[in-house]
Amino acid sequence: MDHGRNRPLSAPRIPGTDMRSPDVPLAIIRRPARSATQSGPRPRHWVLEFEPSRAPELDPLMGWTTGDDPCRTIRLQFPDAASAIRHAESQDWRYIVLAEPRAAQAPAKS
Repeated sequence: MDHGRNRPLSAPRIPGTDMRSPDVPLAIIRRPARSATQSGPRPRHWVLEFEPSRAPELDPLMGWTTGDDPCRTIRLQFPDAASAIRHAESQDWRYIVLAEPRAAQAPAKS
């Protein structure tokens, strides 16, 4: 049996479906920053989000910012970066991993 392992990769899968499309935006894998009101360490989990594929629009009647980007609201959480990468690869998504910034080290006292 084949089990779909040797299928040609024509296009990535649309998030939340089994359908394929060349228009799936780039997935971004990163650790979220802590909020400004937190004094503790950063969260330990990693998130997978999609970059915007369409610019937001201004509603002429109400003045609100609107958008019809279906992937913008998707935010998946993972315990580590490797899990997020495995998931993106299993869905055939293009992705980038944003590395953690290095912690600032205090200068050595002489």
